[in-house]
Amino acid sequence: MQTEPNAADAGSSLNMPDRDIGASLASNLNPSDIKEIVINLDEAASRMLKQFGQAREMSDTIRKSMTESVTSVRKLGGDIDDVLKTQSQAAASLGRNVLLTQETTTSLYAAFKVTNIEVGKIVSAMADVGISASDAGEQMHNVVKVARELGVNALAVSEKVVTNMDALNKFNFEGGVTGLAKMAAQATMLRVDMKKTLDLADKMFNPEDAIKTAAALQRLGVTQSDLLDPLRLMELGQNDPAELQNQIAEMSKQFVKLGKDGNFQIAPGAKGQLREIGKELGMTGGEIEKMALAGANLDKKLKEINFSVNAKEEDKKLIANMAEKGKDGSYTVKIDGKTKNVDDLSKTDIDNLIEESKKAPPTIEKLAEDQLGVLKNIETAIKSSGDLTGLALSKSETGSNILKTAKTAVTASKELIPEQMQDSSKYGKKIDEIAAGVAAGNLGGAFTTLKDFVETNLMTALENLSTGINTVANSITNTPVLNPNNNSSQLPTTNANNQNPSSATGTNNQNTSSTVNVNYNVNVSANGNNVNTDMVKQAVAEAITNEKTVSAIRDGFEKLYPKKGATQVA
Repeated sequence: MQTEPNAADAGSSLNMPDRDIGASLASNLNPSDIKEIVINLDEAASRMLKQFGQAREMSDTIRKSMTESVTSVRKLGGDIDDVLKTQSQAAASLGRNVLLTQETTTSLYAAFKVTNIEVGKIVSAMADVGISASDAGEQMHNVVKVARELGVNALAVSEKVVTNMDALNKFNFEGGVTGLAKMAAQATMLRVDMKKTLDLADKMFNPEDAIKTAAALQRLGVTQSDLLDPLRLMELGQNDPAELQNQIAEMSKQFVKLGKDGNFQIAPGAKGQLREIGKELGMTGGEIEKMALAGANLDKKLKEINFSVNAKEEDKKLIANMAEKGKDGSYTVKIDGKTKNVDDLSKTDIDNLIEESKKAPPTIEKLAEDQLGVLKNIETAIKSSGDLTGLALSKSETGSNILKTAKTAVTASKELIPEQMQDSSKYGKKIDEIAAGVAAGNLGGAFTTLKDFVETNLMTALENLSTGINTVANSITNTPVLNPNNNSSQLPTTNANNQNPSSATGTNNQNTSSTVNVNYNVNVSANGNNVNTDMVKQAVAEAITNEKTVSAIRDGFEKLYPKKGATQVA
């Protein structure tokens, strides 16, 4: 998984749950699944809005852009979370609010799957050398291709290339990223850190340093002519760091010999000498020794394989890197599941191995797809067959309108409650005022305050609720839900046959006198459907000043706030 900070870290996973083929196909018609994926993609867009610092108006654009990529990313084993991470990391690395196309998102995610390098790191490295995010995936495909054709680990080469990408700005590499990849592949073969060679190349820009280095190597017994010529050192440093690395490898092999056990080792009398050479070249910590041993091993393999006269150097290295030393000291390779000694390889065997290495998918996306296992392929096929309706809806104007309507409805509902009731501090102070009045015995003042509070706040809320329900419902269906004959001061009514007889707003549908019970036997008389808020105010006002109500509240407060010297009754 990608772990670099991104917008997806802001919440839980947005992926759809794992489903079998039946459930996946059914999701294309299941309203619940359709709704869920639309909402999830809207949430993904919301997280990107926070990263971009944009308002809600940009949400549709982001959601539609990300929706386009879901199906293609699913084919590579990803899902909504991976689309979000790819978009988020790319934008963060570039430092711009850029929206990726479907092709770029899929290509970058494929590069991540193939190289195991996070999208943000790839995009940032490429941007540093002037390569756009849209080209980054294809460039990484070229890197992997170089590694494959030389028979070295693609992950190791990819990591070296991305880490040292800024070398393209300092030195000349034939083929740009491809040339850098060849140097990275060679460094992988020689088991060294290519940055050490790049640092040496940078040092050789200075003529004085080039002269000192050439003189020191000559003094230490180096016979490699290219390394003893200051002008040649400067040329290699500026124009061909890969060849500089190769020359150092060739030089180091002169200090290696084959031991009695058949393994290469640094010559006993040359260890100190090689260590001093490493210091002059900036290759301390055993780097130069590893290079010497790896180079000698590679040479031995190349000598033992019976190549045709026309074999390319890259093809020779491919076979050599595929060979492994056996217990008897001979080098072997696997062909069609069988083990063969390299000196027994026929021209047909070699040609087949070379052809097989060059049979690669034409794109990074196809390569990522081909690398999926059988079970993962089945899983991605199932996942790709689902949510097609939801994805289409998410990208459509209809989907945008649905989400906008829902937001309008929620916004409208917020206006139903009076400001004083929304503010918990003001609401709490009003309750404290009432309680203090009751505790002090000032029941008349307390209930006058309570009555005013009910009339100015609760009744206002009820009036707004009647209007608000229509507003919210109409914003969703464009069809009035309540009786259009009711004015804004009337409460919603229901059929008397289904109404609880104790409801404060219940009526019947007959045009006759009816009675509405409002607790404590406070009755309001009304005709037909004309129960309005004035009547409810009257009922509530009478209820709160009812003698039984007053006594009950007073008794309760006396228990909470007993008078001094009084005995509290349990």
